Amino acid sequence: MANKSKEQPKSVEQRLDRLEQKSKGVTQRAYAKRLRALYTQLKTSAKEPAPALALHRSGARTPLFQLQCLGRLHRATVDDEEFLPIHQGFKALEDLLGAVDFSDAMVRRLGESNADSELTAYFVGRRAEACFQLERHLEIAKWRAEGDEEPEAFDEVLEIIEECDWPGAKREKKAVADYFADCATNMQEKLVGGEYNFAELEAGVHEVRRKIRWLSILPASLDGLFVRPADQRVDDELASYCTDAIVRSPFNDFPRRDEVPDPIVVDSPAFLAMSWLINELGSLKDRGQTSDALSNAARDLGDGPKAAATRARKVIGDAPLSHQEIAEKVESMVARFVELGVLTRLAKSAKKV
Repeated sequence: MANKSKEQPKSVEQRLDRLEQKSKGVTQRAYAKRLRALYTQLKTSAKEPAPALALHRSGARTPLFQLQCLGRLHRATVDDEEFLPIHQGFKALEDLLGAVDFSDAMVRRLGESNADSELTAYFVGRRAEACFQLERHLEIAKWRAEGDEEPEAFDEVLEIIEECDWPGAKREKKAVADYFADCATNMQEKLVGGEYNFAELEAGVHEVRRKIRWLSILPASLDGLFVRPADQRVDDELASYCTDAIVRSPFNDFPRRDEVPDPIVVDSPAFLAMSWLINELGSLKDRGQTSDALSNAARDLGDGPKAAATRARKVIGDAPLSHQEIAEKVESMVARFVELGVLTRLAKSAKKV
């Protein structure tokens, strides 16, 4: 890590202001924007009676996903060792916040259905434990300030970003485009090779969605460096994927910005098709995880396998999808996705820089 300049402003907010005003390109502005959002959310949630829950409900997972994505990018394109702490630091935070998110969603679902007070209490306890673990990590990793001091974790991240020898605009654009294309190509090859077992919810369905999702998060993390042209004609074979909900999603909107006159232009129909697949995989993954979580909770409370399944079904409201049923649906979707060469199209569009 480079030595911190003595001329740097002292507070996190002052340093973020300076980073935005005197940034050397898209990357520093992108970090500054996400770090400011996270810093504000951490400060605001710390004043609440349940800080970890408030942090989750403030939407902190979005900047955390994007900061983790930037760390992954710059490990590959700038300096693996230097950006490792950024990648790992934000991944650890996001993982813990994800556990709060899941347990809170289960509490809300059970509360809305009012179907099983014992299961509700079970997940209230799980949520409390997840919140405790997140609060403990925030304290140990020093993401929150103590007294008048600035958070040490932000100081360390800002030091890397401020002092890094960033590439010029042309080199940065080329490196990012190559990284995006390589990730898309690598994933296409893995899917063609059948490397994933979709009967496995976590290691199969969730892992594929996670890897493809980074290709969606990256453009959203680099304001203006990627553009998805809204007027590009949608070819017939991808038209069914480009639904109104997908087209209008704010996560798929990458408008041109004056400060980035020559952006990376992605294949719009292919990007929208990828977004559709991410959503569908997420829905199937969530159905499977919810069913599993309810059944496992019922077993923890003393039910046998059949009684636990029945109890879960009462909460869900219909017959839960088995892992095999999920696998069959996912295999069909992914096979068509591969056949259409969606990821190959995205890689080729990025390579046109």
